[in-house]
Amino acid sequence: SDGFIPGEAGAAVVVEPVYRRPEPQLVCTGLGFGMETAHVDAEEPLRAEGLTTAIKGALAESGCEMHDLDFRITDISGKQYYFKEAALVLGRLLRVRKENFDIWHPADCIGETGSAIGLIMLVVMKFAGKKEYGKGNHVLFHAGNADGKRTAFISVWRTTERG
Repeated sequence: SDGFIPGEAGAAVVVEPVYRRPEPQLVCTGLGFGMETAHVDAEEPLRAEGLTTAIKGALAESGCEMHDLDFRITDISGKQYYFKEAALVLGRLLRVRKENFDIWHPADCIGETGSAIGLIMLVVMKFAGKKEYGKGNHVLFHAGNADGKRTAFISVWRTTERG
């Protein structure tokens, strides 16, 4: 009940400038980093300060607030610690009540893939946008590792030039 299903994956991504053309694009609008001192193996109480810092940085860079986002995609793979961390951050940063604010974690379908999960999260968002089954176009991605490093970024699935 407090573990993960192992998985295997390899991934690559092409990063290029935003082009002004009609094809839909996944655009990163904000990026943030943090360090969690109370990481999964630490004896300190979890306060989610590292992930909060990372998400605040991404929100500031993208010029939006947590309630402006449509849903979340994360690297969480089954350990309770990471779900608690995501819940603590939500309590700290979401200041406007949302009826729904889904959290997607692709590892529940494919298992724990290690570092490939970041790119897998991008692929999940790309197809959610392309096939129109996503909960919206403004998404928070967040990820972390066992030693406390946390990252977050905001992306927009743009279906038009202005999207």
